[in-house]
Amino acid sequence: MNGAAQNGRAFRDDVRALLRLRGLEPVQTEYRPIWATSRHVAESCIVDYAGQSRSLVIECRFQHASGSADTKIFADLYSAARSLDCHVYVVLLGGQHWQTQRGQAVVNAARTFASELTTEAKALHVMSIWELREWLKEP
Repeated sequence: MNGAAQNGRAFRDDVRALLRLRGLEPVQTEYRPIWATSRHVAESCIVDYAGQSRSLVIECRFQHASGSADTKIFADLYSAARSLDCHVYVVLLGGQHWQTQRGQAVVNAARTFASELTTEAKALHVMSIWELREWLKEP
């Protein structure tokens, strides 16, 4: 695994490798986000990884510099909370941006938002790949 992914594709490949090491078989799948309208039936989002039972869904967000990913995290969390059928949803962050002062502020706010949206039926998380690695070790 490449510890310092250079782009989003390499980051997703690293995540796929990590999941396979943990005995999970990642599958890309589509879902309709809450902002999809009946006029735009084809409007859907690709969730980067979903376990076969859809118990774990991971959405990868890779960013080297401040940009639109900052706000997409909140939209991802809200849409997953309202319209995605899963037990655990993780926004997984990769790239240098999340280590900057602004990136860390966004991460902290997103983690608070995720905890506010979490219910008994669905847990929402915001993690780095290192945090996911440790989290997957837990029984």
